[in-house]
Amino acid sequence: MMNTLPLIATLIGSRETPETEQNALTLFAQHIQHNKGVVRSGGARGADQAAEKGITDARYKEIYLPYSKNPAHQDGVYVLGEMHRRYQDGARNIAQKFHPNWTALQNKGQAAEQLMTRNVFQILGMELRRPSDIVVMWAKGSRTGWGRRDSHNRICDVPGGTGLAVRLAYSLHIPVLHTSVPEHQLILQAYQQGNFEQFHTLLWNEGKWERSACEEAVEQLRQSVGLTVPAAAPSTNRWKRTPYRP
Repeated sequence: MMNTLPLIATLIGSRETPETEQNALTLFAQHIQHNKGVVRSGGARGADQAAEKGITDARYKEIYLPYSKNPAHQDGVYVLGEMHRRYQDGARNIAQKFHPNWTALQNKGQAAEQLMTRNVFQILGMELRRPSDIVVMWAKGSRTGWGRRDSHNRICDVPGGTGLAVRLAYSLHIPVLHTSVPEHQLILQAYQQGNFEQFHTLLWNEGKWERSACEEAVEQLRQSVGLTVPAAAPSTNRWKRTPYRP
C-alpha cells in the first residue's frame, strides 16, 4: 500500500473560475504539497492564483509567468524572458503547433504570444522534458459540455486560453481532469483521501491513460522542435505498485 504519491500536477484554468471551483483547486494543491509533489501553474487571476494559494512552501511549486512587473526574484516563480533562450524558442515552437491560428495571435502583440508560450512550460517544466503527471483545471463550458471529448470520454480540448495547455497535455497522453465533472471529482477525492490505489483505478478506468505513451510522445515532440539534447533519466513508474497500471 502506497503511503504517499508525489505527483507533478498542472493546475490551471479560466480567470472567471467560480469560487467553489477555485476552492477545489486550492484544496487539491494543498494535498499535492502534503505528498511532496509539485504544483505547476501560471499566476493568472482565477484558477491559477487559487492553485498557488494552496502552496505555502516554494519547493513545491513552479509558477510560470509570461512577463513580470516585479523585478524581485521569488522562489518557485519563473519568468519567460529570464529562461534559457533554447527553451523559450522550443516552447514557442510547440505553442505554435497547438494554437489554432498563430498568425492571428501574433497580430495581437508580443504579450499575447508570451501568454501562450508559457502554457507549454506549465505542462513540460523548465527544460521541456518532464511532463506533468496530471492536469486539473476549470474552463468554461462549450456546446458539447465541459470540453470536447474523444472516444474514451477523455477531455481533449476546452475553450479559451486554457485550451492550448489541454490540447498539448492530451496529445502527450497526460490525464486531464475538470473540477466540475462528477467522475473527475471522484478521482480527485480519492487522491485527497490518500486512497492512491483507488486513485489509480479510477484514473485508469476513466481514460485508459498510458505513461509510457506519454514519455514517447514527449520525446517525439522535443525532436520535432529541435530539442535533441540527451534524454532525461527515466521517470519513476508511478503505476508500478498497483495492479491497475497501464
